[in-house]
Amino acid sequence: MKNKTCILICSNFYLELKAVLDKEKLNDFFAKSFDCNCAVPQQESCSVIERILEKNKNKYSRTHLICSSGCTGTGSLNKNKPDFGISETKLCFNYLINENIVNTYLDKGNYIISPGWLNRWEHYVIDIWKFDQNTAREFFREHVSQLLLLDTGVYKESIRKIQQFSNYVDRPFEILPVGLDYFSLFIKNIILELKNESVQARQEEQRKISILQNKKNSDYSMICDWFGNLKQTMGEESVIKHILDLIKMLFAPGKIIYLSVGDGEKINKLICFPQGCDQSELMEIYENRMDGKYRWTRSGSGFCIKISHEGTLLGILLVDDIMFAEYRNSYLNTFLDISNIFGLTISTARIYSKFLDTKNSLSIQKSYFQQLFKNSPDGILRLDKDLSVKDVNIAFLQMFQSFKKNVIGIKIRDLLGLSNKTENYDIYIYQLKKGQTVKIETKIRSQNRERDVYILAYPIINLDELTGFYVIFSDISDRKNKEKKIRKLAYEDSLTGMLNRRAFEIQLMTALDRYRLKKEIFTLFIIDINKFKKINDTFGHSVGDEVLVKVAAKLKGCMRKSDAAFRIGGDEFALIIPDLCQVDVVENMAKRILSNLEMKFPVKESTFKLSASMGISICPYDGTDMETLYKKADIAMYKVKKMQSHEFSFFSSRYDNESNADLCAAAVRSEY
Repeated sequence: MKNKTCILICSNFYLELKAVLDKEKLNDFFAKSFDCNCAVPQQESCSVIERILEKNKNKYSRTHLICSSGCTGTGSLNKNKPDFGISETKLCFNYLINENIVNTYLDKGNYIISPGWLNRWEHYVIDIWKFDQNTAREFFREHVSQLLLLDTGVYKESIRKIQQFSNYVDRPFEILPVGLDYFSLFIKNIILELKNESVQARQEEQRKISILQNKKNSDYSMICDWFGNLKQTMGEESVIKHILDLIKMLFAPGKIIYLSVGDGEKINKLICFPQGCDQSELMEIYENRMDGKYRWTRSGSGFCIKISHEGTLLGILLVDDIMFAEYRNSYLNTFLDISNIFGLTISTARIYSKFLDTKNSLSIQKSYFQQLFKNSPDGILRLDKDLSVKDVNIAFLQMFQSFKKNVIGIKIRDLLGLSNKTENYDIYIYQLKKGQTVKIETKIRSQNRERDVYILAYPIINLDELTGFYVIFSDISDRKNKEKKIRKLAYEDSLTGMLNRRAFEIQLMTALDRYRLKKEIFTLFIIDINKFKKINDTFGHSVGDEVLVKVAAKLKGCMRKSDAAFRIGGDEFALIIPDLCQVDVVENMAKRILSNLEMKFPVKESTFKLSASMGISICPYDGTDMETLYKKADIAMYKVKKMQSHEFSFFSSRYDNESNADLCAAAVRSEY
């Protein structure tokens, strides 16, 4: 966990975040959530976030908060911590769908809902907002024209929940199946930016080290030359060896002990001359943290001195048993004069070692990035400040079927055939030059083929100067095609090609909403094939399937463009006919449909007569909710079946006085 980055997000989007991290196998990132009480004063949310951050302290290498500026109070958070970052959007819905689309729906008075919020709507509306049903309906009626669910597919109960919420606040709803693709790209872009920040931080560290080394080398070059072999930068051990050799030459001591101290004043190494000599005095000085720059040894014929540079302790040197002890004061003064240069030389050696390590690390990172650029499955362009192509990878050339010589030096606008007006080109370039990342989902035509492309562009900043741009092209044509296929599978009956029951329920709810808002009336037909079970039992299911396909084709042929036909069960069909309520017109249409369905159906060497029964209910006369309207049309249809008239029937209130038990039981036995 220590090496992982914790991504912190509102609990309303936690399952989506976890699904993306699991799907993309982003094992270096860990999802965690906080409770955001929507529309409540935000000091509470900020306090929750601060508690989570404190709990996560030293648990993860970095914590990154994803939030919206409109929902989460982050003003009091310390955003300058190196192990903490924030990605903010204007609204949390921008995680799931483009901001422009969100604004379009908001401008139309939509109340946009995420699946996570919807899953706990009772908690927010009743427990947090303290709205009873009358208050909720009054509030939503005044401010909201329609509920809009951004369906990510993560919550299985979303349709049932939106129906409950819609009934509670008395507002119509629409379901927009957004899926996880946009959210996945949003998360992957944040992760990519985090990785880029890590690379840039290492580059900045290398730059500072280089500047520091150059400054020190410049300031002390003349002094370092005085040391002969020490004038050239070398490893720390070699520097210390030369220093000790110089001390031997100057002072002719009987004992020299050097204690090398690293970060946090921890012992790096202990060097003794001669080997095996008593080290206890120096260790005692180290443990007791010697006061001042120096002190005399116990014997009185030597001294102990700190070696430091710019306030940082680098080591402690003990020189004892000097041959001419009477000159110890002179020796000490000489050593104090040059000890600062010793500290400089050792410090420079350490910095140089770090510089070499950093340089090697950056070289590895550069090689990795070059391989990533070269082998990435996404097309990548590197542009200069003037937006001309400086480099291009193989994937881009393959994607747009071009050659490198035809791309280098070309302006990106000319290369992609972008129009200033239609593609908002000037706006995107302005954002890039301001240091912002630009994300575009668009269509690009190349070699007579139009592609759906996701474009990610971001500036290249070196030493606080804009030097160019990277533009990444991801071909999302397959994803777009799959989305179309998924919608088709979700709402279409595979046998007949008609809309299925799920589509029927959604369109029936939509028709009822239109009635509530605009008083648009409509008629519901429920049609059932007569004695279909007998057909299956006698001729087999393959013939039964042929019958269903034939009936579906006949029904489609009877429909206007504004009408909708559905297969809602085994041999049960439904028609929603808008702007139709006059009894004589409805009767004529019902007769025409049933007449079209009456036919002789050939099977091998025999035939059987095909017919159907129909029940009719009209909104608003027979009901203004889905369950009532469907139930009454169904009762009317089974009434026809019971009479075996093979015709149609409007729902009549007298049916309520009759027992429907016989009808239902007969339907189960398929007597009709």
